[in-house]
Amino acid sequence: MTQSGCLVVALVLVAVVAGIWLDRALGTRPVLTLVLVLGSVPLTLLLLFRTATRAVSAVKPAAKPAQKGMDDDDDDDEDA
Repeated sequence: MTQSGCLVVALVLVAVVAGIWLDRALGTRPVLTLVLVLGSVPLTLLLLFRTATRAVSAVKPAAKPAQKGMDDDDDDDEDA
């Protein structure tokens, strides 16, 4: 979870800084900043999906509990 949050913040921050720098260099005020920030959204979603699927595949499934036999019913309510 922390890795995903840091990834999102880092990508958006890079997009904003690069956009501001390019806008100053090219004189296109907010245009490139907006384009880069909006363009970072699909990239962020793709990377979040890949990070989540890797994390899920790394989790080992829990061991199955031993199954109770038919005689081990704890239904004491039937006599009431």
